[in-house]
Amino acid sequence: MVRPEILIRKLTDKDTLYTSLVNKNNKITVKAVSLTAMDDYYEKTIPFSLAILENRITADSIKNLTLVPQDYYHAFVEEAVRLHTNPDPEINTFLKHPITELNKKFANYYFIKEINDLHESPDNTRFKVVQTLSARALYFLLLPGSYELVMEGSSAIYTSSFFLCV
Repeated sequence: MVRPEILIRKLTDKDTLYTSLVNKNNKITVKAVSLTAMDDYYEKTIPFSLAILENRITADSIKNLTLVPQDYYHAFVEEAVRLHTNPDPEINTFLKHPITELNKKFANYYFIKEINDLHESPDNTRFKVVQTLSARALYFLLLPGSYELVMEGSSAIYTSSFFLCV
């Protein structure tokens, strides 16, 4: 996995080589990652680092979004799609692997665990957690539960939990 936090750590430590390389670099994506603060919200902020650089959102707005999991996840999905569909190859591939990994983590943390914990509950109770999600966010939620990811050992949604849901 590409680990932009290593870059941030080196910049935070004022590593002269890394600081010099970032200052000389003209890539917008390098600038975006380098400006992300290494704090408790780093992992939830990094997918939005380009949006922050472009003044489309603020780090404080992201912190507020994290208070409502559905709102954060919706914004995360929309930003991931925006990055992936951008015609510029630099932006199109920006944080592609880290976003995939974060989607697995966020989907499990915010939704999959709760859905699976309610596995034996009636449909109306079990599906309440996903009722506020858009079709796009629901699709992203289901991605970590795919066969390939199960084989990698990640959390998966019990198939029967979503029977009749989609």
